[in-house]
Amino acid sequence: FKHIVALSTKTIPFLSERAHIQREMIEELLGVTQLSVKSEKLREKIKDTKTEIDSEELRIRLIKQQNEKTEQTIIEIKRKAMLWEKGHLSNAETLVSKIIKLQEVEIDTEINDHKIYIKYTILKLFIIHN
Repeated sequence: FKHIVALSTKTIPFLSERAHIQREMIEELLGVTQLSVKSEKLREKIKDTKTEIDSEELRIRLIKQQNEKTEQTIIEIKRKAMLWEKGHLSNAETLVSKIIKLQEVEIDTEINDHKIYIKYTILKLFIIHN
């Protein structure tokens, strides 16, 4: 034994010792120190595991937030693409209708009308100034 139990006035009474010292003495006397060592290792392992769980939960929460932001961005991009497509189709329809109107114009008739208008304007100016 490491400790000898004796009654003396110079030693601290067993029950006055701190709890962990009492436990160590009893474990030594009974030869069960391995249980305390294993218990301490398990406590440390549990503490480490809880820390890892908290870390993983935080990582998962952050990934979920990033995924939600990405989904919102995708939705916004799809909405903008749809609006652009609608505007693009509307512009194309407008241009097609203008082209059809231009195709209906008789160019030779327009050129002749323009020449007649120029002659008319020149004659009118000549009449006004004379």
